[in-house]
Amino acid sequence: MMSEFHSSIEVAAISLNIHKGKSKILLCKIACINQITIDGEDLEDVKTFTYLGSIVDEHAGSDANVKARIGKARTAYLQLNNIWNSKQLSTDTKITIFNTNVKTVLLYEAEAWRTTKATIQKIQISAEEEIRKKSWNWIGHTLRKAPNCVTGQALTWNPEGQRKRGRPKNTLRREMETDMRRMKKNWIELERNAQNRALKEETTREDNWKRIKQALTSTGHNRPGRSKHRHKKFISMETLNTIQERRNKKTAIKNSRTRTEEVKAQAKYTGANKQVKSSISVDKQQYVEGLTSTAKTVTKGNMKQLYDTTKKHTCLLTPVAPRGGATTNRYKSRHFQETEADMKKINSNRKQLGRIV
Repeated sequence: MMSEFHSSIEVAAISLNIHKGKSKILLCKIACINQITIDGEDLEDVKTFTYLGSIVDEHAGSDANVKARIGKARTAYLQLNNIWNSKQLSTDTKITIFNTNVKTVLLYEAEAWRTTKATIQKIQISAEEEIRKKSWNWIGHTLRKAPNCVTGQALTWNPEGQRKRGRPKNTLRREMETDMRRMKKNWIELERNAQNRALKEETTREDNWKRIKQALTSTGHNRPGRSKHRHKKFISMETLNTIQERRNKKTAIKNSRTRTEEVKAQAKYTGANKQVKSSISVDKQQYVEGLTSTAKTVTKGNMKQLYDTTKKHTCLLTPVAPRGGATTNRYKSRHFQETEADMKKINSNRKQLGRIV
């Protein structure tokens, strides 16, 4: 086959010849039965080779390429040690340098990687979303190409035949189909959305594909931020304020420019951390004492005291102005305010509620 191809090139007279010394043969998962030759010379059979910075091996996977990328990114990181250890550069500047000089080396040609769990563990979850964005960005460009483009045909090609027994290996196409099933889309809709210049009058083709790509590249890891974080119910507001102060002191450590500032900020953070732990311990002890008191009240059947105890440990102490005009401190519920009618109703049904408890 190679001899016929070489002959056809020579007949075409386009000044293109196959170099015998630079040409290699790589077979994926099959044995070489017939030796491939050019002008009577055998071509070398290799297990791996590098093409445009990517490693191609006989296993037809991306593990070797990922391993090589990690090694090159580590080398690039170590070459910039003087920048990482510098006290004159801010953290934002270091992050910018890291993204432009290290992350780009790590994620070079990552859009064609087969992202397995082992790969994600190697390159960390923070880079997974970046890989998926690059991958779907490349898929969008490929789907917008002409129908006779080899890249588009290879992307949508379904090979015939039967595979070996066992679980099929994860491939780029299977990952795409998994994302499409999660979005309840198919190949036809995906190609139409990529080709259309405007699904609506006010949106462009790039905006449409950007919206689809953003939905498809969500990693599924919903990490709660500070606003969504939920503390234990026995934590008081004073303790929450102390925790916020500790966060501020930790941020001051990261933003310190000199070693002296870092030592001072670290000392303040240590004191704030001890204060937070002590405050949490006190809140927990008070909460346990409240539960014990509630249990004793239920045993005695004193529903009035049970009501007051429950209000004390589940609601905030807020100043309430009664009808008389004088401001007094009472426990006010988040959902309703204690009234005389509520107390009369509880006292009238005390015996019945005691039997139920």
